[in-house]
Amino acid sequence: MKKITLFVALIIAIGYNLQAKDCLDEYIAKYRFTEGSLFKELNVVLTNGNLSLSSAAGNVVLQKDGIDRFYIPAYNGWAVFKRNNSNEIIGIQIEAMGLVLNGAIEKKPVAKKLTEIKSSTPSKVLLPKWFDQPDDLYTY
Repeated sequence: MKKITLFVALIIAIGYNLQAKDCLDEYIAKYRFTEGSLFKELNVVLTNGNLSLSSAAGNVVLQKDGIDRFYIPAYNGWAVFKRNNSNEIIGIQIEAMGLVLNGAIEKKPVAKKLTEIKSSTPSKVLLPKWFDQPDDLYTY
């Protein structure tokens, strides 16, 4: 009985951990900023279970503070992700050190259905002539 309880607790813990990572996955993207902004582009990446902002200037870790709101401890600022009516993330607003920067998400490529993917391999495979008569290979 103890083994079953331990097993169930382990499954719940793993499920909770996977759910937490899935929640952060929706923020991962490349964000483009307007001309003349401090950043041309900014990547939001997941490293060691934490979201980070990555740019040519360096990386900073984000700490989740609420729904779509993250604290940037390195700059004593905030990153807030913007959503549309369909609840999709469309941009990011960064407020730090007296600056307010707005970036738009770069659209992620849509995965193709398996039926739409064309194979680069030929439909007819050329095999050696002996392959048609496998019985000859096994005679001793």
